[in-house]
Amino acid sequence: MENIPRIIEVLNSSNADYRYVQSTKILSYLLVQPITHNMMQHVRTIIYFWGNGNSLDLNFIGDCINNLKMNLTENERTRESKRSGIKVLVSALVSEYPEYFRIFYGGNDINFIKKNSYIFEMFFDPASEQVISEEFISNKELFDVFVEYGVFKNIVFDRLLMNWKDNSCMNLFDAGVYKFSNLSQIFSGDLTPNNVAQISFLIRNGDYSTNIDNFKLIVRAVGGLTTLIEKEKDLWEIDDSYIVKCLPSFLQGENVNYENLLTSAKFAKGLYGNQQKINLIQTLINFTKRARKQNKISLDEYNEILDVLKNEEK
Repeated sequence: MENIPRIIEVLNSSNADYRYVQSTKILSYLLVQPITHNMMQHVRTIIYFWGNGNSLDLNFIGDCINNLKMNLTENERTRESKRSGIKVLVSALVSEYPEYFRIFYGGNDINFIKKNSYIFEMFFDPASEQVISEEFISNKELFDVFVEYGVFKNIVFDRLLMNWKDNSCMNLFDAGVYKFSNLSQIFSGDLTPNNVAQISFLIRNGDYSTNIDNFKLIVRAVGGLTTLIEKEKDLWEIDDSYIVKCLPSFLQGENVNYENLLTSAKFAKGLYGNQQKINLIQTLINFTKRARKQNKISLDEYNEILDVLKNEEK
């Protein structure tokens, strides 16, 4: 296929069904054309039937990405067409075949991640030329897909955060566009000081309370339950009702120890007298008794914790 524009012309004039077009050359050509409604529909149709076909060729998209890479010898018009093409390609994948990004979740296919890292670096690196507008980066569907399939684990997350700060996209949090249901999908393993700053920013500006798994990440980020409750919860703007909701789930397994139980007891004691407080105190009494029975705390520690709880219970 040497004359792609002529092929496109014939396909359009004959009202051909683009579901049968599985050519990297044709898709790459469409992506760098001025995007009309019909052109976008052609791209989406190709990707939908490619992704949902019986024989999935991952190189099909990877080769398109390679064709969209820019170099310094190209003129600005060509570079702008390619920037637009990246935007269209990702948008079409998100809407028609989001499962494409699933491979990021395991992170095992290094070649796949390397091929795709180009478009994500272009998305999120503020030092590079911007690919997408604020309107596009605020696309909740795009963002949710990237979180769901672990894309953020395989790019430098600093770039995304820096981008929000640089172009005021963090204001989108206030507008309710970004809602993190589970930050542990983004941050895993050992946390760096920079990770902690990022988590703090996201917690203070996002919707952390939608998932109690976030609580374990917060505790880990600040250095323990005692540090959170006694020092950091006001700075991090963690609501007491969220802590009340999360404590029973948190105090499981290795987290049931003297320090965590005593800290939880003192926290419960400081709550306003309502049913929520009563329920938490009874839950903590049960946890403390169980911890003593399992020899996770000493008799003196057991009595000290119960003294705090039962004095308040009365």
